[in-house]
Amino acid sequence: YQRLGDYRQADAQFLKALRFFEHQGALSRVLALDLDRATLALKAGRLEEAQQLANQVEALLDSDDWPSLAARLHLLSAQVALATTPPKLTVADQRTQQALEVARNHNLHEVMIEADHLMAQIFEQNDDLQAASRKYYAAIERIEELRTLLAVDVFQLGFMEDKLPIYDNAVRLCHNMATPATNGKS
Repeated sequence: YQRLGDYRQADAQFLKALRFFEHQGALSRVLALDLDRATLALKAGRLEEAQQLANQVEALLDSDDWPSLAARLHLLSAQVALATTPPKLTVADQRTQQALEVARNHNLHEVMIEADHLMAQIFEQNDDLQAASRKYYAAIERIEELRTLLAVDVFQLGFMEDKLPIYDNAVRLCHNMATPATNGKS
């Protein structure tokens, strides 16, 4: 449902799963589902709900026990900060740096990719296009390194599905950085 853009149905399914895991007492699953629900709210443009869910997770999360969830929480908070009007670039930068620290300490490649992507967006918002370009390409290099480790094309395609916006952003930035002489204009 989420991939189809039916956020209402996706949220209903998340709530069913949430109730099941709450009944089982599986706190890590509950926290992960709340992060998924917050991500869904962000994609649906419900920023306050996304931040509220993130705050709930943060209050219960022991980052030493669940570093992957902690890194995801930092990334989500950074994405919410970037999506606000006007963007809260300092908050986005701080939360992204926190995610990168966790990712480096625990070898979380997917988090590093998303953190590089977010840093590129932050640099771009600050009009530092060279730094943004470096971060986009750092993310793409990590993606390509990981993709080549996957054994089957089907797995590679699934892995790439949520990474394509990084490539789109890098191409868009390169196009915007091009001088009139290099993009065919006189």
